[in-house]
Amino acid sequence: MRFKILGNVQVEADGRTYTPSAAKIKTLLATLLSRPGRAVSTDQLVTELWGEDPPKSAHASLYVYVSQLRKELSRLSGSDIPLETRHPGYLLKTDHQSIDFHEFLRMHRSGTADFEGGNYSEALRTFDAALAAWREEAFSDAPRGPILCGMENRIRETRLSLIELRNEAEIRLGRYSKIIGELRALSEEHPFHETFQYQLMVALYKAERQVEALDVYHRTQSLLRDELGLDPGQLLQSMQKTILSGER
Repeated sequence: MRFKILGNVQVEADGRTYTPSAAKIKTLLATLLSRPGRAVSTDQLVTELWGEDPPKSAHASLYVYVSQLRKELSRLSGSDIPLETRHPGYLLKTDHQSIDFHEFLRMHRSGTADFEGGNYSEALRTFDAALAAWREEAFSDAPRGPILCGMENRIRETRLSLIELRNEAEIRLGRYSKIIGELRALSEEHPFHETFQYQLMVALYKAERQVEALDVYHRTQSLLRDELGLDPGQLLQSMQKTILSGER
């Protein structure tokens, strides 16, 4: 049985796929998957599903949702029922290897090791395989409470760190022109993410497009000052000085 959270919440087994249609069951399953092999308390689940002011019927409704989810998982897995009642709540019996995000983490670590060892081509292959696992934003169809919001932030930051390393591998391989378009898109999607702005500046400068590289700096500088009252960080400032001095 394989669980997917990098997109809409899904369960796959023996060529069959289960995608919860009810919002509360999606959130229930996603919350249990955020803590694989660990019991999530009923109080935490109630807060995740209904917020800080749940209805009086919340615990009874939670029991119904758990029963419905257990029935679907049992149907997929055959005789084994991976959802257990375990004090102080419920536990989804699965290992990290069965969840797509944890496979993503494994590839992230493997690619990082290759990158740090100077094997940039192999790192790129691993990073691309990791990114291919993404279908949409994590838990894209599940309403989120505090547990899922925290997990979503962790997943998003992990993905961004992988993309940073992937970009750097391309730069180390001298593929400046190839990556400029992708870096422009990333810099526009994440205008306050200075690493992407820096990498775009590097790629443009190495591709003999100094004026465009400086324009990236000035646009970022204006945005940071206007929106946050801050100057660019040391990384961007150093890159600007390098361009102005003509260093290579």
